[in-house]
Amino acid sequence: MIFQHTIEQVLSGAKTQTRRCADEGDALRYSPATSTAVVGGFAQTLTHCVTEVINANGNRRWCVGGEYAVQPGRGKKGVGRIRITAIRLEHVHEIS
Repeated sequence: MIFQHTIEQVLSGAKTQTRRCADEGDALRYSPATSTAVVGGFAQTLTHCVTEVINANGNRRWCVGGEYAVQPGRGKKGVGRIRITAIRLEHVHEIS
């Protein structure tokens, strides 16, 4: 994952969330079980949580629990690691 403009905030822990647009043809895999997540300081019961995003070629793009490199630019050496703790599906018109 590349965080060119926010790399310092990511590395310091000040930035803890990011949004990525799903591409046409991406598929979502859901967990069949119920789980609990802490969102905004409140525990919420979630059913059918998104656990993976798979691209049109069948390759995994993102996975809950997966670790990814923090890169200052495309093709540059990673300077840190992040772990995905949750994936949510949001429609663009619902984002304020």
